[in-house]
Order: sequence, then C-alpha cells, then structure tokens
Amino acid sequence: MSLVPHIGKHRIVSYQYQDSLLEWQFRKPGEPPASVAVSGAIQMNNSMAVRNAVLAGAGIARVPTFVVGSDLQEGRLTCLLSQYETLEISIYAVFPQRRHLSPKVRAFVEFMAGHISDQPYWDRDATF
Repeated sequence: MSLVPHIGKHRIVSYQYQDSLLEWQFRKPGEPPASVAVSGAIQMNNSMAVRNAVLAGAGIARVPTFVVGSDLQEGRLTCLLSQYETLEISIYAVFPQRRHLSPKVRAFVEFMAGHISDQPYWDRDATF
C-alpha cells in the first residue's frame, strides 16, 4: 500500500493503549484493510497529551476527532490520509438481563445508541 512511504518519513506519537503500537491499520472504502508498520519514540497514555505533543510539532498521531476536531476546524492541525478510514472500535453495554432492565440502565443504553453511531454527533457538522 502506498501509505508506507508517507508514514515512514514522520515521527509517530503513539497512544499507549491502542491495539498495536507497531502498526496502524487503514482501509480505503471498498477495499480490504491494510497494515502499516510504524515506530515512535513518544508513547503516551492520555489522548490530550498526544494532542498537545502533535500541536507542539513532536510528530503525527492517530487521534479521535472529539479530541482534535476544533484544532482541525481552526487550522492548527491538518488531517493526513483523509482518503483512508481507521478500523472501527466496538463499544458494548453489558448487563445481566434485558427483561428487568432498570430505567437508568435502559436510558443510558438508549442515549449511547443515539449518540455513538456510524457518524458520531461531534462529527456531524464538521468540515474537515
């Protein structure tokens, strides 16, 4: 995949708790996923710290848009590889049974289902 030469020329700022610190996976719509080997001297366990490091010029990173959306909108950061998607991460709500679900749990699950979808609410009006 043509991503390898582009990413290999940059310093990587890695989020420590991602699936793999040594590879990033991307997918172009309609194509199978591709893995890209990365190496980074900087690893952090906080997405805001990753954001701040990238803003300070420490390198490039994969950061959720809810963390860097305003930076993209205001031109402080640039989205690289926008023609590619990262692989989805699933979120599960686990509870003992649905039959006697408490109103609080039901309200939370319905709220999350309405706000976390194919396009999360924080990206719906974005222009990046």
